[in-house]
Amino acid sequence: MILKKTGLAGMAALAFLWMTAPVAAQEDAPRLIWTDADTGQLLQTVKQAGSMGLNPRDYQPEALEKAISSGDLYAVSSTANRIFSQLVIDIRDGRTPASARRQWYIRDDDADYLYAQWLLDRALSQHSIASALKAVEPIHPDYAALKAELDRTPASNKVKRNTIRVNLDRWRWLPRNLGKRYILVNVPEFKLRLVENGKTIATHRIVVGKSKTPTPQLDVKAQGVILNPNWYVPRSILAEGLGHTIRTNPAAARAKGYAWTGSGSSLSVRQLPGPRNALGQMKLDMRNPYSIFIHDTPSKHLFERSVRAFSHGCIRTHEAVKFAKLLAQRYADKNAAAVDAILAGRKTTRLEFAEALPIYISYFTASFDAAGNYVSFKDIYGRDRPVIQSLDKTADHHLKPDQLSLVSECSAEKQNG
Repeated sequence: MILKKTGLAGMAALAFLWMTAPVAAQEDAPRLIWTDADTGQLLQTVKQAGSMGLNPRDYQPEALEKAISSGDLYAVSSTANRIFSQLVIDIRDGRTPASARRQWYIRDDDADYLYAQWLLDRALSQHSIASALKAVEPIHPDYAALKAELDRTPASNKVKRNTIRVNLDRWRWLPRNLGKRYILVNVPEFKLRLVENGKTIATHRIVVGKSKTPTPQLDVKAQGVILNPNWYVPRSILAEGLGHTIRTNPAAARAKGYAWTGSGSSLSVRQLPGPRNALGQMKLDMRNPYSIFIHDTPSKHLFERSVRAFSHGCIRTHEAVKFAKLLAQRYADKNAAAVDAILAGRKTTRLEFAEALPIYISYFTASFDAAGNYVSFKDIYGRDRPVIQSLDKTADHHLKPDQLSLVSECSAEKQNG
């Protein structure tokens, strides 16, 4: 064993190796010395990586053990640096490569302040390798609960363990700090939650996109709530039958609140405000390149279904007027009576929030109910399988989360409504 007690001779030897190495090698050279206690913590963390749903073999424990056995100070530090840095990246940003994250467009800025080299230098100076790696894990309570659930799930229950592993990694894809207040949408659960200071203020059932027009996962900021919205009908929906109705029975179309200009390829249609409007009586002002909105709907009966995947991609909200009143009161300084008066007037009105409200449209197929019981949800878009496959493959660490494409797989027209 090496570095039982790293004295001045060991430090001088390592410094000499670094100073006499070629320039190219110096770029990757260790900056601080790894003691036996440090490498022991690192090796233990690697061997326990399965508790986070990761594969220990991805972090080459044999290579670290071999370097330690060699007695080569430079080999130990170089190998340990590389393994520590990769653990930081995978724990901080997620192990799944961009190619396996289907329609995931949530930005994660954790790397901007939890960068690996700074964490490494700090951990070595304080001999706190294990706690440094622990500190980059997600802080949301569901992540810790999923880890505990994985620990008590027997190895024989591979299906459940894989589901938990997938969802642990999805938490790593998100920013560690979601904000003091935010809306978290969970598509497979068909629910959204308004959260303030870690406490759920409101929960609403939702309708999400059909399998042909799936709701993508993205982060966006709501600037306000729009009451009595107009609905500008996308051409894809005109082609589904509304265009034919306008041509053959314009009176029926007008009775449903539609107004239009032009004809044929130049036909432009909007539905006027009112309870029969496809957007209902409210929508959140949450501009984004995918034209995904949280809004009301006149089709209230769909909220009684257990599986609620019926939209063109947007998120329809149960008790949307109640939700609008809550948001208006808390963030736009408007009480319920003021909202009722605006709705009664049928005039399109925008209530601006004092501060933008973050929204995260996520995709978790495992979570916990209000009583803390583990629950799983149907993988309605088949997005779990590619993540499981990537977790089970030998890591390709050349694919980084910041290479995620921000180009939508669905056209804006498909995502409207």
